[in-house]
Amino acid sequence: MTTGIVIAAAGRGERFTQAGGAGNKLNAVLQGSTVFEQTLRQALASGLPVQVVTRPENLPVQRACAAHQVPVTLLASGGLGESIAAGVAATSGWHGWLIHLADMPFVTPA
Repeated sequence: MTTGIVIAAAGRGERFTQAGGAGNKLNAVLQGSTVFEQTLRQALASGLPVQVVTRPENLPVQRACAAHQVPVTLLASGGLGESIAAGVAATSGWHGWLIHLADMPFVTPA
C-alpha cells in the first residue's frame, strides 16, 4: 500500500500580499532558500512519494519540482479543497494521502 504526500501549493497567497509581502509567499527567501524549497526538501526527506499541486504561473515552484523530479499538477485553484481533490486524482494509485501545506517549511519528516 502506498501512502504519499500531496503538497498544496496552489493558493493565491492573498493574506501575504495584504500584509505587505511582495510576490508569492512560497517564493520568498527564508534562511537561504525559498519557503517552498524548504517545504519540498522536508517532504522528500520522509522517503514517501510526493506530488505537488501548484498554480500554472508559479514557475519557481515548477522549477524546484523539476530539479527533484517531483510530479506537478497545475491548477488555478479556487481553494484548498480543489487542490486536495486534484492531488488525490493525480495519485489515484495511492492508498493514503498526507496533505502538506506548501507554506509550512518547518514541518519535519519526523
